Amino acid sequence: MPEKIPRTLNDAYDAIDPSLPLEQDDTRYIDFQDVRGENDEISAMMRRISRTRNTQHICQLFTGHRGCGKTTELFRLKKKLED
Repeated sequence: MPEKIPRTLNDAYDAIDPSLPLEQDDTRYIDFQDVRGENDEISAMMRRISRTRNTQHICQLFTGHRGCGKTTELFRLKKKLED
């Protein structure tokens, strides 16, 4: 069944609630890898975590303004690490 096309601002807000993070395989996710270039912090964080031994702990600060996609990126990082 096709998705309902939003006709008003309220319809658009209801269709894409910016307060909810996207899941790993959500089709609404836009990959900005080309814009980020080789300094992709998510990839660097994944390398640091995957190289850490079970006896070691690391601390990462992951910041950004509200709604910029921090949780969405962390969900994607989690999936990549689990795979």
